[in-house]
Amino acid sequence: MTKHPLLRKYQLENFAAEVEELKDAVFVGLRRQVQKVLDHLIKERVLNSEQVIGGMLHPSPNCNYRINNLIGDRSAPVPHATNPVPYDLGRRAF
Repeated sequence: MTKHPLLRKYQLENFAAEVEELKDAVFVGLRRQVQKVLDHLIKERVLNSEQVIGGMLHPSPNCNYRINNLIGDRSAPVPHATNPVPYDLGRRAF
């Protein structure tokens, strides 16, 4: 979403205009690509970094580990294809 010219144009024109109308809003990046968009808008000074909660996990029902990790339940084993480091960093940031 941050590399494609059309999507980047939409971010900086349309979405940025909507963001400016929501002065007191807080934005949550629930996926890596969404977080990249929010980071890009912070860099472009459209969003204030204090308006963004980063490092959150998309609460997919297909991966209860993410939800359990976020709420602090460490009893479940880490799925074999999961790198827990980004989840731990996001939880601390949250």
